[in-house]
Amino acid sequence: MELLNLLFVRFTREKQTVNDLVELDSFRDKKVLVTGGLGFIGSNLTIKLVELGARVTLLDAMIKGHGGNLFNIKTVKDRVSINLWRCQR
Repeated sequence: MELLNLLFVRFTREKQTVNDLVELDSFRDKKVLVTGGLGFIGSNLTIKLVELGARVTLLDAMIKGHGGNLFNIKTVKDRVSINLWRCQR
């Protein structure tokens, strides 16, 4: 819930940064699961959570045409756990 509130506030206030909105230690050593973590929103969320000290696990289906790409998390790929889930069509 804290993260949802963070995202809501982030996108509804102008001239605020994530660092302005949360205590820098609030995610340190917390386990976080990001679904869709290789897409645009999920990857940016992942990068910020890692910067805040969270232990992030990504889950992504890598559905063709939906934007999931390992390149999106290249700056933190060694500091996250990635679980790819392939759906059968």
